[in-house]
Amino acid sequence: AQRREIYVRDEGKCQLCHLDLGIDWHCDHVKPWVRGGRTVISNAQALCKTCNLKKGSKMTTKKDHRKPKSWKEKIDDIQLKLDGLKLRKWQRENWDEYRKNSSRDWMIVASVGGGKTIAALYQALKIALQKYRSKEPSFRIVIVSPSTIIKDNWIGKALEMFDADITGEFSSSGYAGIDNTNDAVGMAVTYQALRTKTNREFVKRLCDKRPVLVIFDEIHHASIDKSFGSSILECFGNAKHRISLSGTPFRHDKEMISFLKYCDDGYVVPDFSYSYREAVRDGVCRPLRFVSIKGSQEWLEDDDALLFPSANRRLAGFDDVVDERDQGRRLKTALSACSDLIREAIERANNDLMLMREVPPDACGMLIAFGIKHAVSMKNLIREITGQEAKLLISDENKSLSAASFVKDFNKNDSPWLVSVRMVSEGVDIPRARVMIYATTVTTRLGCEQAWGRVIRTRWINGE
Repeated sequence: AQRREIYVRDEGKCQLCHLDLGIDWHCDHVKPWVRGGRTVISNAQALCKTCNLKKGSKMTTKKDHRKPKSWKEKIDDIQLKLDGLKLRKWQRENWDEYRKNSSRDWMIVASVGGGKTIAALYQALKIALQKYRSKEPSFRIVIVSPSTIIKDNWIGKALEMFDADITGEFSSSGYAGIDNTNDAVGMAVTYQALRTKTNREFVKRLCDKRPVLVIFDEIHHASIDKSFGSSILECFGNAKHRISLSGTPFRHDKEMISFLKYCDDGYVVPDFSYSYREAVRDGVCRPLRFVSIKGSQEWLEDDDALLFPSANRRLAGFDDVVDERDQGRRLKTALSACSDLIREAIERANNDLMLMREVPPDACGMLIAFGIKHAVSMKNLIREITGQEAKLLISDENKSLSAASFVKDFNKNDSPWLVSVRMVSEGVDIPRARVMIYATTVTTRLGCEQAWGRVIRTRWINGE
């Protein structure tokens, strides 16, 4: 779809020699990928094969021969996208509810996979365009997210769905393209980046001198007693509008979160909510089916067990009551590569996946491991049991490829299995995921729900 859009935008002509493109035309990075250029439509151009091979990894001599869009043209394009977007029922209801209240702080709790990103971008851009039309061209949007891969997803969605240019390129002087009136409509940053003093100072100055709307994605990362929470409180205390998002209702445990309202029992009070039950009812999300596999596990009880194995051997199933220390040992034993339980889980999950791959043929399975060594052993076990080569997403394995690029490439191919540690949890969009083996020691409700959210999306709703 992006390739077709670039072809149409460039009128079917090579952007260097201006001759008509042949069927073997190339989609080229204006700023080369090896030099930090992003794989987005705004950094792409159509070239004939000859010109692209001559260009290589150099910047084009004509950096952009197309006439830059004026600020009015930019907001007109965004308005057209907003007017033409078919929102889901709950997304429209959220906007209608906001218009009635126009609260400075707005909290949305919506099901994982329910479409929070589109809802928040629509709301933010509608507010922004109202400001632009009322002669406030300095109004800007700031998006704060938990990781670089999620940040890149926000930038891509804003451009793809709304023609809105959100910058994520930071330099020593601040975010490129955010300081001038005719620059990007906003910027994206991670919670982690705001722990750096120079970044906080830049964002705080931006909020002090300009009207700013901020979107906090997965706001539960920003507890006031932690550095993330104190950073956003310092940076965005003067923000004109604040939209907070979460995929599940949550409560505080002595750690209140900035800009949110709470009820007496400690749970956050959203301004608009859309539950998983409602998402399944509307066909937005798929119903989950949990498959449990039972069995007893045997492990050595302490460090002296190797000297006295018979006296220190422990045997228990998951229905047996054991102390907290043995609960962890029992779970890790069950998840180890030599466990019959994990082998059965992989075999059964792969059988289900092969049936699902009939429609759609690119459906995939995911295995969430509890550590890098465990992930490598699970990849090897999947190959042994299924004969399939699993893709591995861990930092040590992908030094030359960012997590965002890895996930984008994985979404485009038909590899049947992905093994990862914690890099494909909240906010990571893998629409073809249909089966998950939850082989990790993370047992909190929030952690489980964020992982399960990767396999509940319905791809054909609203073009997804």
